[in-house]
Amino acid sequence: MRIVFLSRYPPSECGIAEYTDMLARSLLGRRGDLNDLVVVGNYDIPSNSTYRDPEDLKVHRCFRSGAVDYNELYRCLKTVLSAGDILHIQHEYSIFPSNNDFLGLLIELKKRIKDLKIAVTLHTVRRAVYAGSLNTPKHLVESIDFQTALSRVADAIIVHHPHMEMELWFQGVNPEKIRIIPHGTPINPLSNESRRELANLLDVDLPSQSFIIGTPGFIRWDKGLDILLESFNSISGKYDAALVIIGTHQGYEGLKLYESIQDKLSGRDNIIVIKTYLDRRRFFAYIRLLDLAVFPYREDIGHIGISGALHAAMGSFIPMICAQVPRLIECYVGTPDLTIPPESPGRLASKLEWAINNYNEALIISERLWSYGIDTMWQIVARKHLEIYEDL
Repeated sequence: MRIVFLSRYPPSECGIAEYTDMLARSLLGRRGDLNDLVVVGNYDIPSNSTYRDPEDLKVHRCFRSGAVDYNELYRCLKTVLSAGDILHIQHEYSIFPSNNDFLGLLIELKKRIKDLKIAVTLHTVRRAVYAGSLNTPKHLVESIDFQTALSRVADAIIVHHPHMEMELWFQGVNPEKIRIIPHGTPINPLSNESRRELANLLDVDLPSQSFIIGTPGFIRWDKGLDILLESFNSISGKYDAALVIIGTHQGYEGLKLYESIQDKLSGRDNIIVIKTYLDRRRFFAYIRLLDLAVFPYREDIGHIGISGALHAAMGSFIPMICAQVPRLIECYVGTPDLTIPPESPGRLASKLEWAINNYNEALIISERLWSYGIDTMWQIVARKHLEIYEDL
């Protein structure tokens, strides 16, 4: 059995790239009937990166993410794929634009390569939404048509949660083609490091405050960093606590959010915001530095997915507070007592105070999510993928 991944891939600063790399490495560790694993990745990567591909994994750099030349990608895939292969695509709308061209690529590959099987992981499922008298935005309508058409071309559609599966049902996707595999959870390898060692690894000065709050992941418009800042400001004078944010921005709106926050931080010693990309080891160090991870996300209307940063926090065994949005549904279902309505700075401030004052109880409640993290370790998620490949 030979698997070919089509995905954005490290050293790209991207959650999908990290997802694909962790899945690939876990599959290589559970070979079973897997004879070969190949990645067809993007060539728009940072020029100063020190990242090296795994020695036992062949990576072909064949496309520019977000601006794909589908003729170029087709020619590359034709040279990589062989009869009977399984092509597994890690799909995200921002990586593979132009739905019709994407479908055309898959149809042509199916025609030209004998017994090719195609599996597609939809990291985002789009849905039709209506707001008052406003019609559903055109791109969402087009995406629903794309998702149903994709299900007719692909042999399997993989999603991370039943709420994504059910949305596809409602859109008319054949339920027999939909497979649920939870997002993988990386177990933090730095759990035994001291706070001082973690700060040294991150090259940051350790805050003098004893309780550290943060939000893992990219700085992006929908992550609610401004909401967290407002909530923290309202309680910070009462507690020996610091807010530490380390990460890079995504998109122009993420950059503007970072700049607007920086303008408000002059003279503050209990709020640290550092804009830098964290490689995987430093990302793990940042999460372990925290006493409490907060995910105050906004609703990205019409988009359903699962947060990889949430899973990284699960695997770091720290308490979490989450907004009640679809991307954080695992937190909402597993630990509803540690959730708050989206865009509610007052409610978040109250929950922060509760967590600081009742930390042992927050730890006990969070064990439910930690248990889910163990059940979704990458080794287990890799086995679930192998089962689907064998089925195909």
